[in-house]
Amino acid sequence: MNKLLAVGVIVLFLGLSVIPSTGTPLVEKSTFPLYSSNNDIRYHQYSDFNYEDNKEISTSKQSEDVHFYGQGNESIYIVKVSNPNDIILESLSVDYDVRTIGKKFTSGGYQNGCSVYDENMGGGLEPLMFGYDYEFELGVKLRYLHFKLGNWINYTFENRTLIELDNETIDARYLDYPWSPTIPPGTWHFVFSSVVYDLEQKDVSTEWKVWMNFSGNCSGLNISTGEGGKVHTLWYGKFDTNFVISRSNMLEMMIRGKADFHIENTFFYTYTSFPMMRGFWNVKWITPEGIKRFQMLIIRGKLYYDEDDVEGCFWGMGGSGDYKLITSYIDYGRTILGGGIACYPIFVGLDLKLP
Repeated sequence: MNKLLAVGVIVLFLGLSVIPSTGTPLVEKSTFPLYSSNNDIRYHQYSDFNYEDNKEISTSKQSEDVHFYGQGNESIYIVKVSNPNDIILESLSVDYDVRTIGKKFTSGGYQNGCSVYDENMGGGLEPLMFGYDYEFELGVKLRYLHFKLGNWINYTFENRTLIELDNETIDARYLDYPWSPTIPPGTWHFVFSSVVYDLEQKDVSTEWKVWMNFSGNCSGLNISTGEGGKVHTLWYGKFDTNFVISRSNMLEMMIRGKADFHIENTFFYTYTSFPMMRGFWNVKWITPEGIKRFQMLIIRGKLYYDEDDVEGCFWGMGGSGDYKLITSYIDYGRTILGGGIACYPIFVGLDLKLP
């Protein structure tokens, strides 16, 4: 296996010279826009890992004009807020429980929480608050290896750490958004979604309890809800590819991984994790609106990319139709010069019907 890693390191440095060029110079970025380049003060990402049983929502604020409480039992639950005036979202809280249906084996990687879609700004979902586990493993071990050569050679080795859950909770939390943003006139969709990376949607049940309190000029405020839709998740084991290797905290590599989607409604998508140590990452999207490309170099933790290509490739939205994703990456997280955590891209897409 040491020889295999040596080959991977050689491919890493050779691969930097064969990345297809878009003609636009890549620029070093001190931070990477995980979901968008939007800096609007209304959006603040927040994560909270505390869960409290029997949590009660405070109703002590007498100035609140509208109180909303809703429940959902699907992987996707949506609250639509339309208003003709500036209002204040005094509080936003969610209590959720994500459980397996029957006996299932999983690595435990998940992302559950709330995003918002602002119809005035468009572009996709903005993250608000989440609980998550990206499935990083301590220590260095080969957890997945796959290569395919022609029609005759097709080999897969899997040694991921899996846990057995029998109608048991994967993730349960109480999240309370700590800011009170002013919502301008328009329509917002608060999208609550639960994703377990290596389980099918039908293998998981989710219970949502959502509280919202609004103040200000709430005349004309309209609230409606919807739930359901399809969740698409891609970890390295789900791609159609000729070569992929995952060695925890050291080497993540895929050559030309492919995935196809047919979308019925509105499609929101993003990567929740991405290469970040040493290597490169290429993304090609074939969408109903056309072809989009993104490329990034990672040199000792410094990221080089064209920010104009992020939206629509790394994150975005689209309508119904057929989509094809093609991606290649190398992320090498340990050399004689120091250590690190090599990460593989994790893709999440939501096919949902907005209320």
